[in-house]
Amino acid sequence: MSLEQAPRPGIVRKLTLAFIVAAAVLAAGAAYFAWQKLVPPAVPDATGAWPAAAAASSRQPAPAVSATRIGDWLVLCDPPQADVAGCVLQQTLRSRDSNQIVLVWTIRKDGSGAYRTSFMVPADVDRGKGLVLDLGDGRPRGVPFASCGQQTCEARAVLASDYLQLLQGASRIVVAVVVPSRPQPLVLGLSAAGLADALAKL
Repeated sequence: MSLEQAPRPGIVRKLTLAFIVAAAVLAAGAAYFAWQKLVPPAVPDATGAWPAAAAASSRQPAPAVSATRIGDWLVLCDPPQADVAGCVLQQTLRSRDSNQIVLVWTIRKDGSGAYRTSFMVPADVDRGKGLVLDLGDGRPRGVPFASCGQQTCEARAVLASDYLQLLQGASRIVVAVVVPSRPQPLVLGLSAAGLADALAKL
């Protein structure tokens, strides 16, 4: 397992079959989701609120956040005068039908230089099964949800250096989650396009 944060025992075994079924659906052309540009500021907050909800609930105006598009990544950076300046990489998926956010993927570098990633999805997922991340290398990884709120669930992990290199070269990235109200796992396609150049901004 290349992710430094190992999932709970049984996660991969429980989801492998569901993931194979979901991948087959995706391969058959079930392109239900589309890329949409998210207007900054849009970094998910620590409470687990969706970016729009977090912005709406803020009582004080947030400092201006600079946004740069690199490939399929949005690089969001705090202004230099901020108390804790820094950048985060983000991809956001919205539903074609409702335009609601269905996934926010972020990558950031912490104070020790480690790369941390998180996946935020709506809270109506099966929280006990976590999500499956597949880079097309034949080794889907299970990542448990670290926290869930009323609106979202978040899975977090530290990206080991070898896994980060694999991620940068991936031509196919798929995240699958189990939603009890759906007959099949929900499959979300992501992209590594521009990731190497975006990582250089962190």
